[in-house]
Amino acid sequence: MSNIAPQTVRIKSHITGNLLYLCKTSRDIDEYPRTLEGRTALANAIKNGTYPHQLTVDNGAIIDTNTVPPLVKPDAPATTYPAFSVHLQAEGATGAGTWSGSPGDGVTRGAISDTSGNLTYTVNNTLGANLSGFKLTHRYQTNLEVTGVGAYRINGGDWVNFNMTGNTGTQKTQILATNIALISGNNTIDFKWVSGTVWFQDWIEVVRDATS
Repeated sequence: MSNIAPQTVRIKSHITGNLLYLCKTSRDIDEYPRTLEGRTALANAIKNGTYPHQLTVDNGAIIDTNTVPPLVKPDAPATTYPAFSVHLQAEGATGAGTWSGSPGDGVTRGAISDTSGNLTYTVNNTLGANLSGFKLTHRYQTNLEVTGVGAYRINGGDWVNFNMTGNTGTQKTQILATNIALISGNNTIDFKWVSGTVWFQDWIEVVRDATS
């Protein structure tokens, strides 16, 4: 039975002798004993591309078995993230407006006006990393034919204006952004009135496709 042990490998320039990068691998002590001869045999096998175990570079890249390690450090593998989607009712937000009835789609909160203050949603980014590429959509209602301007901001950043149509009591779904950035964990998305009609908020959706 093979006697396998972990082994650190230092990939060096054959011209200058300078360290290029570090790897981890498995070492068969029976085949490559912990002697000068064993170390030399292991080094030669790696250098010549005949080593029978893969090398894991210190950034996570993999050098396959029986492969000469490149003199340029391989790129780290891309980190992939699953799809993300949250649908948040205005009833669960804080700040501006009031609502009545059972929480759910079609139940609006408002009015959001020049005197109401901000309406704040909390979005939990559960992907474990600070990422961009999130799409932000909201559904709102105005009760007049008058148009208006609202604004949103992410985590206390700059306000971004958006236009609203006069919906005369009906609701409208509007994509506000296709590439917002969220930090890992809890994020705040604030809404405020800017000009024109007041409005009532139904829900927001924040989605991100599975990607690297």
